[in-house]
Amino acid sequence: MKGTRINPLLVVKDIEKSVDFYENLLGFKKNTVLKNGDSSLRYVDFTVGTSVLMLVPESTRAEIPDKGNGVELYIDIDEDIKALFECLKSKGMIFIKELYETPWQTYQFHFKDPDGYVLIVSQQA
Repeated sequence: MKGTRINPLLVVKDIEKSVDFYENLLGFKKNTVLKNGDSSLRYVDFTVGTSVLMLVPESTRAEIPDKGNGVELYIDIDEDIKALFECLKSKGMIFIKELYETPWQTYQFHFKDPDGYVLIVSQQA
């Protein structure tokens, strides 16, 4: 197989809450929005660099019993990680690991989205 990119698709409990989290708290750019006949959200995706983060409500994936088990999203950034950390902290973000320097010369912090998916934000030191 010769893939060109891996884009995560997250199955979420409350898609509106997740859209708010990724768009308004993290500042991801929303692209595609698909709705059901009753105007509820069926699919939303965001551009993150050259990747796409996709969200679907769990009602569309009932056959997946252990969604997200062991999945973490690793996000490389090129902005000031210390300023981003402080910004998210001021907005009430609860961190799994606060900002730290790794042995491989990166700065990182870890937190969870509304569905418990772990996000690791990283920047070269």
